Amino acid sequence: MPSGYITIPNSVSGLDLRARWWTEDDSGNNRSKVHVQMQGRKTDGYTTYGTYEGDVYVGGWLGVSSAYESIGSGWTDLGGSRWNWIGHNSDGSKTTTLGARGRIPGTSFGSTQSGTGNVTLTNYTRLPSAPGTPSVSDIGPQSASFSWSAPGSVGGGIVEYQYQYDSDGSSFPSPGTVSTGSSRSASRSDLEPGKTYWLRVRARNGDGWGSWSGTRSFETLGGGRRKVAGVWRDVVRWRKVSGQWKKVRRWKKVASEWRPTR
Repeated sequence: MPSGYITIPNSVSGLDLRARWWTEDDSGNNRSKVHVQMQGRKTDGYTTYGTYEGDVYVGGWLGVSSAYESIGSGWTDLGGSRWNWIGHNSDGSKTTTLGARGRIPGTSFGSTQSGTGNVTLTNYTRLPSAPGTPSVSDIGPQSASFSWSAPGSVGGGIVEYQYQYDSDGSSFPSPGTVSTGSSRSASRSDLEPGKTYWLRVRARNGDGWGSWSGTRSFETLGGGRRKVAGVWRDVVRWRKVSGQWKKVRRWKKVASEWRPTR
């Protein structure tokens, strides 16, 4: 995870100051736990003592104090680190301001010193969630219409949907994966009569493709009768002739002559 330092302008002779920062990952909630720690270092060969009083800035000023400190030639932590949750943008990116300020009363570091800086946190990948399981309507012998709901939470806007349909729900993607752009509906008119199909859909944003939705099955119309709104109705039969699906007409013998019944 990212970490670094923020230099604090030095108006105290012989003393360097900086703020150390580091983060912890909480990508599942699209946020980072960001720590800031004030540090000091003597450069004049002397040692100062005292109690550090001040604040660090992590999404706001947070008070910090410490017990007796000894500042030598190496960097010394001044007071305990403080942290805050920093929420990222909807697309997973985040640049935020971190900083520190403080003093050690009774020493050459007796006046408050401060500094802030902008830091870029981890850019989390925020893929779309799965769209709603698609609905199917206007089912005919060779056609059907599909629609689905948008993902509930995404990183940035949806730029494309894809659906897959197949007559074998366990072996997607045959016969293919079809893009609908940003539209949440589609239709097909090249299906086979009396056949069961399976259908699913997914969405893409600027970070990539999300998960597939639940699978919906439906059956195109074939011969026989079918219950529609509680009423059984005749279903037109279809047959493939020379590569084209055509209605199969029923015939009845009337006065020794065969005539179509409809």
